Amino acid sequence: MDGYIKSKKTSWVHIFKMSVRPGGTVPLADLYNLYGKKHNIDEKDFVKWLKEVKLRGSADDWLIVEETLPEKSKEIQNISQAIDSSSSSLDVPISKMTIHDVMGLSVRKAREIIPGIMDIKLLKFALRELKPLPNKESLCRIIDKRIMELNMNPR
Repeated sequence: MDGYIKSKKTSWVHIFKMSVRPGGTVPLADLYNLYGKKHNIDEKDFVKWLKEVKLRGSADDWLIVEETLPEKSKEIQNISQAIDSSSSSLDVPISKMTIHDVMGLSVRKAREIIPGIMDIKLLKFALRELKPLPNKESLCRIIDKRIMELNMNPR
């Protein structure tokens, strides 16, 4: 499913289980994976359903574009998807984790694993790589908090 919806709001808005910046875009494919498959909605009817159900009352705040995303956004989206898919089953012990293992953690999994990581360099490198990626703010906050804890209590 190609296309995206764009926020016309002048401030951040929390919708679709995520925060969207002013002028920010959300790919329709992501929304379809989040809602369309869950509610068994056909792809051709999904945009209509989105307008009627999820954007009801706030449809004027959103611009729905049913075309391809700019190439830069596709690259970022592909990187995010690769990171998410690589971490779906983490079987690596904490002592042998790499930067990509940390970057691929879901927030739920990160809350379990990050407090056990003692390697501050690993966390700093992972944080530096995660900062520019979209939809990784919560993971960045968890890692940042752990780095501050390790700086306060060096072992």
